[in-house]
Amino acid sequence: MPARTPFTRLHDPLARLACVALVLAGFVGITAPALAGETDDEGWSWMYNKDGIEGWRRSTNDSKFHEWRGEGLIEANFYRVVAVYMDSNRSDEWVADCVTSIEVEKPDIDHQVTYNRTHLPRPFSDRDFIWGEEYIYDMEKGTCYDTMKSIDHPDYPEVEGVVRGTLLSSSFYAKYIDEETTFVEVRILVDPGGRLPAWLVNAITRSWPYVTFRDLREQVYTADGYDDLEQQIRDAHPMEFEPIEPEAPAGQ
Repeated sequence: MPARTPFTRLHDPLARLACVALVLAGFVGITAPALAGETDDEGWSWMYNKDGIEGWRRSTNDSKFHEWRGEGLIEANFYRVVAVYMDSNRSDEWVADCVTSIEVEKPDIDHQVTYNRTHLPRPFSDRDFIWGEEYIYDMEKGTCYDTMKSIDHPDYPEVEGVVRGTLLSSSFYAKYIDEETTFVEVRILVDPGGRLPAWLVNAITRSWPYVTFRDLREQVYTADGYDDLEQQIRDAHPMEFEPIEPEAPAGQ
């Protein structure tokens, strides 16, 4: 079953475009000064904070599309969070509008190639992507940093009727806080290809930080079947410090 998205039920393109007007005014359900947020030293503008998830955006000189960032805490073990994110064969369970996700290659636990197909409602064409990933760990600090960028692959040429998009850059960062808490940051800068106007893409994808983080967090909390991959990561990258037990709630 395709993952949920704020636009899943908007199959009619006119309804989808109408919803864009709401997005431009401020994404429904997310309270924030959308276009007037503070900007930090790296050019990131704060957009919203909802359900413990902060959303940021940044304009770049290299693309007409915005770069997006979401961050927050997930109340789960570090290795569990990394395993859920890494398992690209199951990304279609939680990544918004993803209808196909395939682990094309995995030469070792720290590298992989992923193919992804994303559904768009008619009259727009689906988009597909293929990218390489590298996971970098610093277990003295308890961190994992995954970088993703589009590549060409001989087994996955462009498909008629599907527009090949370009993942200009994307990353996933996880930091161990204690045995039951992990800080997570996700970023993406993508060119969806085709003729979609940049203003429309930027408006619709404004919810990406919230939706991506929310659905990753729910998958971590509810889905089974990640134990083997979690153990492989744990064996390859053991913590280089003593486990930190979470603090007991006040009054206990």
